Amino acid sequence: MLASARSVAVFCAAAMAAALIAWIVEDAAMRAIGSPRAPAPPMRFYADILSHVALAPAIITWLLPAPGVERERRFEAACLLAAVLGIAVLAFAPDAALPAPAAMPYLFVPLLLWAALRFGPRITSLAFALVALAMFFASGRNRAFAQDLLQDADFPIHLPLLALGITLMFLAALSESLRSAQEENRSSEEWLSSAFH
Repeated sequence: MLASARSVAVFCAAAMAAALIAWIVEDAAMRAIGSPRAPAPPMRFYADILSHVALAPAIITWLLPAPGVERERRFEAACLLAAVLGIAVLAFAPDAALPAPAAMPYLFVPLLLWAALRFGPRITSLAFALVALAMFFASGRNRAFAQDLLQDADFPIHLPLLALGITLMFLAALSESLRSAQEENRSSEEWLSSAFH
């Protein structure tokens, strides 16, 4: 699952449709009960899509059977995930003096690209989920951080995170497809060489 560009595209379309349906149903329910509350802002819609894109792939790729990380690269994968967690802890600590919160997702880009190119959808989705969860918990613990995140209502932090997550899912799927094609090619070459020698 999520190992081809087509499956990623279908998943992203379903995540957006689910968030849109939830937004419409919530607005209709609020109107039906006569709630004076205004409809949910677009930021809520972006947050719903982000939660689908950040959490569901991590759950799906770890629950469904899939090839694991090769034995030689398990230490590398563990170091990658430890680095993501370490940067998240340092970056989102309440007393951290870092640049604007809108720049926070970009701290993780090199590590997330590493995950997508080397390990495919399984490790990439887990690393991205860790980043999204770290930002979520940081905004809940640190009010100044949350206010900075929400200050720019025209360009909420959800959009760059969403773009990053979708891009990583496609990159990981394409990397996995390329790896599978190379493996099939290698096995075909071995079969042909053994058949004609």
